[in-house]
Amino acid sequence: MLAAGLVAGLLAWNGGPGSEKPEAKRDLRPFRQAVAALADTPGLRYQDSATGLMKRDVTVTASGSRFGALGLGDTDLAREVLHIGGRTFTRQKDAGSGTGSGGDTSGKWAAAEESDSVTREVVGHRPSPPDLATALSKALDRLVDTPAPTGSAKPLAVHGTPALAVDTSAGRLLVTEKKPHRVLRLESYGPSPSDEASDGTSVGPANAASVRLTHVTARKVSDDDEEPVEAPEVTDGPLEDSDSDGLDLTPVAEDAVDPMFDTLEKQTKELNNATDSGITLTLSGGGTVKCGSGGCTARNSFAGHITTDAKSRLMSGKVTAVMTASFSIDSKPAGRCTSPQSSFAVTGTSVSGSLSCSNPGAGPTFASVEAQKKAEARARSRASGGRMVQYRIPYRADTLITARALATTEVKKLVDKVRQERDDAGCRPGGSVSGTAYRPGGAVSGRMHAAVLVHHRSSTWAGLLADKKKCPDAKAVSDAEKISERAAEGKVRKSGNYHPHFSDERVKEILTSPDAVYLSQGGRGNLIFRKGEDIVVTKGPGAGVGDVITGYGPSGKKGQSGADAVGGSPEDPGPPVTHEDIVNGKIPDTKGGFMPPARRIR
Repeated sequence: MLAAGLVAGLLAWNGGPGSEKPEAKRDLRPFRQAVAALADTPGLRYQDSATGLMKRDVTVTASGSRFGALGLGDTDLAREVLHIGGRTFTRQKDAGSGTGSGGDTSGKWAAAEESDSVTREVVGHRPSPPDLATALSKALDRLVDTPAPTGSAKPLAVHGTPALAVDTSAGRLLVTEKKPHRVLRLESYGPSPSDEASDGTSVGPANAASVRLTHVTARKVSDDDEEPVEAPEVTDGPLEDSDSDGLDLTPVAEDAVDPMFDTLEKQTKELNNATDSGITLTLSGGGTVKCGSGGCTARNSFAGHITTDAKSRLMSGKVTAVMTASFSIDSKPAGRCTSPQSSFAVTGTSVSGSLSCSNPGAGPTFASVEAQKKAEARARSRASGGRMVQYRIPYRADTLITARALATTEVKKLVDKVRQERDDAGCRPGGSVSGTAYRPGGAVSGRMHAAVLVHHRSSTWAGLLADKKKCPDAKAVSDAEKISERAAEGKVRKSGNYHPHFSDERVKEILTSPDAVYLSQGGRGNLIFRKGEDIVVTKGPGAGVGDVITGYGPSGKKGQSGADAVGGSPEDPGPPVTHEDIVNGKIPDTKGGFMPPARRIR
């Protein structure tokens, strides 16, 4: 009986009128609590849990920035990956230092190609903590009122930590047995539900925690079976269509938050020298070089070709290039120079321009060679009876023009983004206020917990509101709390252009108990309330704060404006809106652009 408790968590007895004996219902509270804590963590570390061809170790921040390393088989994780601001970069670690800071090309960041399946896996199947929490919460919602597993099972452990497990449409979710519950692992289903993990750290008897899902695979246990046994199958979440058999999940601890952002900021700064193999630049003509006592100057023109993929990666629609020139005077090294980064407009898939740079430090070398040449010429002149003798000073410049994946100003924006995310993490309270924490037993208990949440919110956020210098969004946080309190009382104000894509009841539900709240960075700053993959947008701090403008997501239809923005029919369900979409400014608007990025304030 102890083993069964370890696998399936607590049981709830539920019997209707006339029941001969009560029916045990699955208790999802430990899993709900672990997922709620996940939603509020500033970062999550993903590691491939199964022994396979590819090994990956990737950390993802709450805003969806990613960094980590990967490798094949038993080799070291020799390839690094960095994803920030919607761009992905890779590099080989420097063998000597274990970092990518070596002087050769292999130690520099390079833009990842769209065809790179390895980086696509890292970006597409390692969601940010809030988005993973949303996916797991939806998977748990499908298990409400399902019967508890029967029979006994072996105890579970993940790397020595006692665990509870439940089979969901997103895979087998394992969380800590002891409180406070936290996520440990998400793994796919093997060919046999009673197989043990190859590393011995996780024993997975699915019959102790399995559920009957809508999408299943039929499998006969023996020829004598009349009915095939239904095995669960992954149909959503990060493991769907992934090449990973399982993911160890480690929320970033409080004392590891600063080191996480230190690493991310350091690597982001290194993007100043990042290259893009999809941009090819070639010198056109011989160029010019001029040296004198004031130094040397080189100038070269270039022409280039850009692949379609590389063009899509250009943040400003222009190619950024730099030129490096190495000077020599009479075969003596005379230093080098690097031009300032310059941006050049792209015409179709072509680009052209010219660059120049100067090295004043070459002046003394020129003067020294010139003095030597003059002395030699005078000596020859005297030896020839005063005949005029000419002399020449040979010099040259070896130039190299390279394309940069990002301009300096673009790198600065990305660094500022990292610093802002660090500050946002410091503003956020430690306790969970995510709506995912308050849905342990279906709609009725969810509403009851929402009412309790409203009563206790002020104390939860007291520390945040008191520290306005550190957290400049305190006013917006306070406004969001009041909007939720009013919505819980049935009071929802509508703006003059009120046009949500779902019912007023859904609008009220989202405002009352959102999973997260965001402050838009555009204009006056609207407030965005997200629940699952639906959002409601209200006016932000100032006149009319809280007036609902719109709302959309899968719970409603696209409508004409949604179809204009993302295509399809107005009658189609609205597209899902994720945490990463919101904070990275990836929500399409009706003008062919995107809504401004927003930062999470709650």
